[in-house]
Amino acid sequence: MVKNIKRILTIFIIPGLFCIYPVWAADYLVGRQDILRITVYQQPDLNTIARVTEEGSITFPLLGEVQVKGMSVQQIEKRLSDLLSEGLIIKNPQVSVFIEQYRSQRVTIIGEVNKPGQYEITRMAFVSDILSMAGGLSGDAGNSITILKKADNEQKGKNSLISINLLKLLKYGEMSEDVHVSDGDIIYVPRVDLFYIYGEVNRPGSYRLEPDLTVIRAICIAGGFTTKGSKRRVKITRRKGYSEEIIKGKLNDSVKPDDVIRVAERLF
Repeated sequence: MVKNIKRILTIFIIPGLFCIYPVWAADYLVGRQDILRITVYQQPDLNTIARVTEEGSITFPLLGEVQVKGMSVQQIEKRLSDLLSEGLIIKNPQVSVFIEQYRSQRVTIIGEVNKPGQYEITRMAFVSDILSMAGGLSGDAGNSITILKKADNEQKGKNSLISINLLKLLKYGEMSEDVHVSDGDIIYVPRVDLFYIYGEVNRPGSYRLEPDLTVIRAICIAGGFTTKGSKRRVKITRRKGYSEEIIKGKLNDSVKPDDVIRVAERLF
């Protein structure tokens, strides 16, 4: 059994039909205002639809109030089975719990998306879901995003920051980057980092900064050297705090955000 997988794809093959369905992870923890559908095998009188109260409990036939907040579906099934078994209320009860509706939650997304704002989610949701709600990325979106996850007040935790690699998620489909979002989370999509290149290159201007970009690759992106361009006369103006520094650029040097690369003429 593979653990901690947020979601996977299950493939169903039916004669004449090929379907792929998303399967939500079982690690979701039930919270206030979730609605649960509970069934007990061969006990129709106990089948119940229950809303989790603000105190984190549900009302269940024969048992009264049962605390379920912070428990997974499997834990709730076991909890109810154990309680029904006590005192031989039901012998070997088989309980199934399904989340009929997730509690209303709000997630905020700002930055380089087409429709930034606050979005309501009523089921388990992931970064990709919120990006879709926000109309997708704008043309100026960077290669990564940051999520500010709100701490659980009851657990007295601290807010945390999570970085998501958009290239891995959207281009290469690495689902490990598709983080689960919850109530109060803020997703920030920064503007793409740029570099600038001038002088003896064929297409001077500003360009998107790619991961692990080197000076020689940057020159290639700018159309390569002109006939006058010198490989040995490359300088980089780079931000350093609130000031700038000018360094001699080597072809294998890494390019950093907002670098200005200048290629000079050859000396004859």
